[in-house]
Amino acid sequence: MEKYVAHRNEFTGSIQTVKVHCENTAELCRKFSIPELKDFLFVIGLLHDVGKYQESFTKRINGANIRVEHSTCGALAACENYTTGPMALMMEYCIAGHHSGIPDGGFANDSSDMPTLQGRMKRQFEDYSEYKSELFLPELIVFLFNRIRVSKGYEPLI
Repeated sequence: MEKYVAHRNEFTGSIQTVKVHCENTAELCRKFSIPELKDFLFVIGLLHDVGKYQESFTKRINGANIRVEHSTCGALAACENYTTGPMALMMEYCIAGHHSGIPDGGFANDSSDMPTLQGRMKRQFEDYSEYKSELFLPELIVFLFNRIRVSKGYEPLI
């Protein structure tokens, strides 16, 4: 049995692992994107459910009647891995809001009990770092901005 399960079909019992689910979502994001954002949206799809690597989510998927916040973990992973510029912040908003809708940004002094992005990013979560060994995160920021510049007729930055 797979340890990290993202979804279980209630009728057939078949499972989809977190790794396969994140990779499939990333490919769909890339497929339906405009050319300039394909790689950016690929990463959003890849990180959107990394919070399902938490032990409590494994308990939930196996029948425990508990609520597990997972989307903020993906936003935290985006912040950790892609820290440059407004594109990184857009990743955080998209990932954090993939179930509940795009959150208010909030303010730097928001506390962790607030539903804003600033508040949610201060929450503590169980370890979900297994995503680092299961998912390959591509280099992104410089490549993304070079691609946009080239598509608009500008010379590449490097």
